[in-house]
Amino acid sequence: MVGYCRALLYLSLNSKDEAIRLAEQGFKERDGSNISWIKVDPLLDSLHGDPRFEALVQKVIAPKTPN
Repeated sequence: MVGYCRALLYLSLNSKDEAIRLAEQGFKERDGSNISWIKVDPLLDSLHGDPRFEALVQKVIAPKTPN
């Protein structure tokens, strides 16, 4: 959850690159359930259309396969 919250903080400071980096880091570290809202969180609207963000959204919402 820390990575996602930090991403929101950096986004509020208009630092989109750092926000995306932190969101990606949070996803990699399985850093809480907040990332599951990435596609619909209105606080992230300014990132929609950025290819890095869209790729992260696809990773988050991709169907999970059993191990």
